[in-house]
Amino acid sequence: MTQHADIQVSLEGPRDELIAKCRELETADNAAESRKGLYLALIVIAAIFGVAMVFVVPIAGGILIAGAVVLLIMRSAAGSADIEDRKLQVPTYLMLTLGPELSAKKPMKMDIDFRSFERVGLIHSDGGGWGSPSSSTYRHVWLTMHLALANGARVLVEVATNSKKKTKPKRKYTKIKQRTSEKIRVMVTPPRGVDLTAAAKITHTKPRGLKLARSRMKPRGAEFVFETNELLFTQGRYGGNVAGAGGLVTGNTVLSAVIASYKMFEKSIEGNV
Repeated sequence: MTQHADIQVSLEGPRDELIAKCRELETADNAAESRKGLYLALIVIAAIFGVAMVFVVPIAGGILIAGAVVLLIMRSAAGSADIEDRKLQVPTYLMLTLGPELSAKKPMKMDIDFRSFERVGLIHSDGGGWGSPSSSTYRHVWLTMHLALANGARVLVEVATNSKKKTKPKRKYTKIKQRTSEKIRVMVTPPRGVDLTAAAKITHTKPRGLKLARSRMKPRGAEFVFETNELLFTQGRYGGNVAGAGGLVTGNTVLSAVIASYKMFEKSIEGNV
């Protein structure tokens, strides 16, 4: 499994400034991935020739092995900017695609947590004693975006990973079953002057590939929660297997949820603006 940087990023500013900052992160990430690839190739070469030469010219072999160790440390340092691509692609895609609909001047904010949900999202665990089965439940909110639309409305977008993992140690391997899905929460706050007290019942619209888990009208806006299908990972005696599609969101998935939420909201307040 690829190791990514465990960092959190908070960005704030008008539309074009946020897009530029996302591009900067993308450039740094691509450079870090390139450096890691180069260092890995040099490490392999230095290690192979070092081991081969240690029996012929011990000093030269030792220098090459030491060089491989130094390169390994440098590769680890280069990984500090190597973030998970998907978690950056989602907000970048959303900002670029919604660009014309977003306010050019009003400040907006996004928080991206690039840390793994298994590292920071544990909310409950059972068992796990020596040789005994265990179960773990995770929930990790990794993206929060506060967007300002050109028409005065505001949209809150939140993406969270939910996962349940069960492990059962066997004599020669560990049996694992893990179900993972993600939830997209969208909160639409209307422009000033819109009366929500007479809002009609929300007419549901389901974006492709998502389930509408909840929708409700609140005093200050409307809330919509969508859920992806489950991604099932199993590991047994003969290795691991992944089943299911759409368990992890993409930029297009989140965009679909935002558009569907706003359409449902508009439908419910028709005639009350």
